[in-house]
Amino acid sequence: MDTFAATTSPAHGPASADGTASPGLRAAPAERERLLDIDRAKGLAITLVVLGHLVKSGTLGEQAWYAQLKLAIYAFHMPFFMYLSGFVFFYTGCHLRIGAAYGRLVRQRSLRLLMPFGIMLVLTIVGKTLASHVMYVDEAPRGFGGGLYDAVFATKTSPVFSIWYLWVLFVYSVVFPVLWRLTRGSFLVIAVIALVLHALPVADVLFADRILAFFIFFVAGCFAAGFRHAILPAMRRYLPLSAAIFVLALGIVTRVPNGWDALLVVGLLSMPALHGLMLSSLVARDRILLAIGSFALAIYLFNTVFIGLAKAVYLKFLPYTGAGFVGLIVFTFIAGLVGPILFKVLVLRRSATLDRFTS
Repeated sequence: MDTFAATTSPAHGPASADGTASPGLRAAPAERERLLDIDRAKGLAITLVVLGHLVKSGTLGEQAWYAQLKLAIYAFHMPFFMYLSGFVFFYTGCHLRIGAAYGRLVRQRSLRLLMPFGIMLVLTIVGKTLASHVMYVDEAPRGFGGGLYDAVFATKTSPVFSIWYLWVLFVYSVVFPVLWRLTRGSFLVIAVIALVLHALPVADVLFADRILAFFIFFVAGCFAAGFRHAILPAMRRYLPLSAAIFVLALGIVTRVPNGWDALLVVGLLSMPALHGLMLSSLVARDRILLAIGSFALAIYLFNTVFIGLAKAVYLKFLPYTGAGFVGLIVFTFIAGLVGPILFKVLVLRRSATLDRFTS
C-alpha cells in the first residue's frame, strides 16, 4: 500500500526476514483499523504540496515572501510524504512480501503507481504543448519527443517533475523487501545504506537523484512503524520540544539555505513534529485535513493542471504584480486544492477504473 491508499493495519504483526518476530517490533492487532493520524498527515502534506506548486521559482514576478515560504516548505514537505509512505508500507507488512507474494506486490504497485505516472506523462506533454499555443504555460515541453526525452534523461526539467513521487515510491516499494531480506531485517544496516545513498552525487536520469536523496526518509517511516508502540507515545509527549526545534530549523533554512544539508536535517526534524501534531489533541477532532487526505492522490495528480488553468485565467484579466500577486496565490491555491476534488467527485467516480486508480 502507498501513502494515498486507505491506511489499515495488517492481519499479522511485523516480522523479521526469516518470518520470526523481530526484536522490538510488536505484533499489530488482527482487526484492521484506520490510522486517522496518518490520514490527517496526508491532508497536511498534500496541502503543502499544492502551496509549493503555485508559482515556479523566478517566474511571474515571484515576491520575496512567497519565495521564502516555498524555500521552507521544500525543505521538509516531500521528506515528510516519504516518511508517511514508509510508515504505511511497513505497517501493512509489504516489506515481508518476498517469493510468490513479491510478484504480486510488483504487479500491484505497477498498476497503482506506474500506470498513473505514465498516463499523466502523456497527457501532460500533449496538454502543455497544445495549451502553450493559446495561453501562458509553466515549463512547456519541447514538443512531444523533447518532453519524453526530458522525462527520462533530464528529469529536473521533466514535464511530469511535479509527480516524481510516484516513480520514486515504486522503486522503494520493490527494493525495500529485497533489502529487508538481505540484511535480515537490520534497520541499522539499511539506515547506513540510505545515508550513504543520500550523500552520493548522481545525474537526474529517471529521477535517480530523487531516489537516492529521499530513501532515508522512507526508511525512517518504516522504522517508526516498526517501533510505533514506543515512538508514537514519545512523539505525543515531546511534541512541544520537537515542534520548537522544527520551527527553529525552518527559520534557519530561510536565512541560511546553503552550506548545510537542509533537506536531511529539516526533513528528519519534521517527522516527530508533524506526526506528533497529528497525534495530539489539537487536531483529534479535525475533519478538514481528514477530508483533504482522502483525496490526496487525485490532488497530487491534478493540482498542477488546475493551478495552470487558474493561472491562465487570472493573468488574462488581472495583474500579478504588487497586491495582485497575493490574489494570484489565493486563486491558484483554491483551484489546486478544490479543483481535483471536484474533478474526482463529479467525473472520475463515474468510472470504477478511474476511481480506483485515483483513490
